[in-house]
Amino acid sequence: RKSLAIFCEKYLDWQKLLSKIPKVLNDEVQQGLVGELYFLKHFLMPTFGEKIAIDMWMGPLYAIHDFTGENIWYEVKTLLRGKESISISSLEQLDTTNSKGELIVITFEKTNEIDTEAMSIIRMVESIEELLEPACLYRFRKKLSNVGYNSEAIDENFEEKFFRVLSCDQYLVNDKFPKITKRQVESEIISARYELSLPALEAFKIK
Repeated sequence: RKSLAIFCEKYLDWQKLLSKIPKVLNDEVQQGLVGELYFLKHFLMPTFGEKIAIDMWMGPLYAIHDFTGENIWYEVKTLLRGKESISISSLEQLDTTNSKGELIVITFEKTNEIDTEAMSIIRMVESIEELLEPACLYRFRKKLSNVGYNSEAIDENFEEKFFRVLSCDQYLVNDKFPKITKRQVESEIISARYELSLPALEAFKIK
């Protein structure tokens, strides 16, 4: 009976996954998602293994950080070539009170040329799915559905965007890293958004 209940629960989850209509995946959303998938595939999966890497991906669950491990977190920012600043969207995003973290900055350029180096959401998803066992694949697809992406439900209105990665830089976020946190502001201030200059962060770049 317990096995039947588990099967029914998973069946209902798959029904929701396969029937979910994608949200609007505009250029900015696609760029951000491709960046997270790129970091997931090329850094986290080789470093921690597929299962742990998929579990660490918290961006689709609207958590504070894009990826959270046992003793470390990663925040991924994507920007187009020529831009030299990144946006920090909350007082918690770079807070190192409970654990250390890294800021990942991936620089893209848009491209209309569909070649082997061009990346898109569909290409990244397919390349990751090829590496996953069934249990990991299920969790991966479920998280994708949370951000409105479902390869089975992409309709004719979906405009696939292609990008090329120009660089992927890692910065150590420690107590000296420039940031604004709740500990630094008055209690009346409950939220804040600010910009960081990338050239000014050079001393924190992980070589």
